[in-house]
Amino acid sequence: LADGKVQFFGQPIFCVIAETREQARRATRLAKVEYNELPFVTDIGVLDSSKDKLVTPPLTLRRGDAAAAIKA
Repeated sequence: LADGKVQFFGQPIFCVIAETREQARRATRLAKVEYNELPFVTDIGVLDSSKDKLVTPPLTLRRGDAAAAIKA
C-alpha cells in the first residue's frame, strides 16, 4: 500500500475488510483522499539508468496454493 506518497496510477492506498461485497463498496465510498501533484515523467527515454530507479521492486504474481509456496 502507498505509505504517504502515491507513486503511480492504480497504486493501492488502503484496504477494506467486510463481510459482504456491498459493505466493502459502501466503506470505500467513505474514503477521503487528497493529492498534491508532484513533478512527473511522461517519456522514459529521458531517464538516466544510473540514477533513475524503479518505483517499486519487481513483483511476480502466481496462482496456486499459498501455503505450499511458504513451505518451499
